[in-house]
Amino acid sequence: MGGAGVYRWEGVDGTTKRLVGRMNTTTSWFNGRSDCNHPIYNNGSGAGAPHPYRWIYTQADNGEWGWMSDKDIYNETNPLPALQPCAM
Repeated sequence: MGGAGVYRWEGVDGTTKRLVGRMNTTTSWFNGRSDCNHPIYNNGSGAGAPHPYRWIYTQADNGEWGWMSDKDIYNETNPLPALQPCAM
């Protein structure tokens, strides 16, 4: 199965989530963060989590660009540049 998934939302209405790669390394870099309080963007971090609708834009280990769930990142993501809300 591998590391954390990196996804893209596709389709006419942008609601189809597709796995495009994985983040297998423990050292990674991220371009920015986007929050979108909509059920399709729930990142699975559960109730009471600090950022349940936050996704981080990054490049997967296979070179594909996409969004990684905030819950899969150990460090705080608030310092990342804020991208447009619902940019996914």
